Amino acid sequence: MAGDMEGFSEAVVIRGQECPYDPARHLARILCANCSHTNEVEVWIEKGEPAFMGFVCEKCGFWNGPQ
Repeated sequence: MAGDMEGFSEAVVIRGQECPYDPARHLARILCANCSHTNEVEVWIEKGEPAFMGFVCEKCGFWNGPQ
């Protein structure tokens, strides 16, 4: 993951937390529920709400299911 915030010009709320969001690439930076590592995850806005399929943390391997 790049250390800069280029492209992350918006924010979405996922699991009660505000996450940086890049609307052009449909990516959000979401914290792992297990180890709090930041992961870049594909997120789509559906009916005004963020939606994602879940992800495996790139640091600890924990499955973070969809919200």
